[in-house]
Amino acid sequence: MTRLPGRSATAVALVAILTALTVPAPVAAATATAATTERTEQASVPPTRALSTALDTVMAVSPASSCLTVSVDGSVLYQRNGSTPVVPASTEKLFTAAAALDLLGPDHRFTTTVVPSAVASAGVLRGDLTLVGGGDPQLTSSLYKAVRHLGTDRTITLLDDLAQKVADAGITHVTGRVLGDEARFDEARVVASWPARYTAQNQAGPLSALDVDDGYTLEPKDGTIVRNRADQPAIAAATLFTGLLGAKGVKVDGLPGEGAAPAGRPPLASIASAPLAAVVTDMLQHSDNQTAELLTKELGKVKGSGGTTAAGVDVIRVWRAQHGLDLPGTRTVDGSGLDPANRVTCDEMVAVLDASGGRKGAVASGLAVAATSGTLVSRFRNSPAAGRLRAKTGSLNSVTALTGFVDLPTGGTASFAYVANGEPVSAKVMAAQNLLATILATYEPPCPTSDRHVVAGPVPVEAAALATLAAGPMAAAALPGSMAATRMFAFRFRTISNRCFATDEAAHVVLLP
Repeated sequence: MTRLPGRSATAVALVAILTALTVPAPVAAATATAATTERTEQASVPPTRALSTALDTVMAVSPASSCLTVSVDGSVLYQRNGSTPVVPASTEKLFTAAAALDLLGPDHRFTTTVVPSAVASAGVLRGDLTLVGGGDPQLTSSLYKAVRHLGTDRTITLLDDLAQKVADAGITHVTGRVLGDEARFDEARVVASWPARYTAQNQAGPLSALDVDDGYTLEPKDGTIVRNRADQPAIAAATLFTGLLGAKGVKVDGLPGEGAAPAGRPPLASIASAPLAAVVTDMLQHSDNQTAELLTKELGKVKGSGGTTAAGVDVIRVWRAQHGLDLPGTRTVDGSGLDPANRVTCDEMVAVLDASGGRKGAVASGLAVAATSGTLVSRFRNSPAAGRLRAKTGSLNSVTALTGFVDLPTGGTASFAYVANGEPVSAKVMAAQNLLATILATYEPPCPTSDRHVVAGPVPVEAAALATLAAGPMAAAALPGSMAATRMFAFRFRTISNRCFATDEAAHVVLLP
């Protein structure tokens, strides 16, 4: 670092790293980019007293059994009950998402196939077709999509397209029947420890490796269309697929049923889901319990002892332990967070955000955005958090949670986890969440203590003149305007650089070749 003579010990020298100065002027002018600034020291900056006081206010109006952890750019600034296990509700899906993306990979896909029992001749298949479930949680018919008003913001695998592929293969007549094969996963339709009321509340449809339309059937009733839980999801899927084949010109003689695909027979047609990254985004944005539970079974199938909830939960537990996300008292029971026996800590939830890649990771990109998308589309409107907060929500009886990121107004990112337990979800508790969002969305971290700022690259207007300066004193003397350009360069950097440099009156520009 170069210090200017005659300045106090606290004077700051601005070191301009100008790569353009090492090349001829024409090249410098072509390659220069807009100036940026950064601190040379990333030391932990303590929170301001105002931030701590404001967050204390959030906790003061929250139930006693609540926790809050806030970090900024990896440095923890605030913790209240951060290591206390709490019921996370749907924020549990963050762990399911992170584990699935890490262990299965963002490009993992679920494939549904159609397997014939014989070789077709002249378009006639003398035998059965078996619809084999691949665990796709978003296998959907066009009718269900229309009835449920599933828009372009939802990720689905259209079963109609698979029926079209069968027709495109030349099949016009099946003398047998369509069978549904759900053998990839077990036949447990719910998590055994869930409260019985969840079924009546349709918190999740019946779980199956061949879930179509969330495991529901549609029935006209009293001038409307109602959903009914499918007691036998594989048969329900086979029934629906039989109808879709008919709509595509493929006649099926027999009644739909259930059975295993014939061993050794190649598929006649198949359809793959969207990549797992897109499936996870849909799950997080819309807090889809069905998807979370099927992802858990898929983890058990691919990385554990089989396609069961218990096997998948074991995989998630091991993954959490490997990443230090298994503090004493924590417990994973399911993948969705529906089970009130789940326990996590606020510290762990902030840590899992970091473990999944932080603000630029796949989990972060899948979170709902305040006043914009998913479960937050109607929340935080007319708030400083609108468009800048992205988070996973959670809600059960006496539980409300919000965990995610906030883009700070002066740069940087706050990661946070807030979970309130012990009281019904009231206007007061929701007001605490709103206050938290406003506090973080307006927070400006204090400037760090540092003896230098770094600025990379001149702005294009000054690039050629600065390059001429670098050629030597004689060249500079030959171009008096260069000195004016240098002064303008210093002035403009102060106006366009980061706020910490812009308010540092002791800073001066020193050009280093």
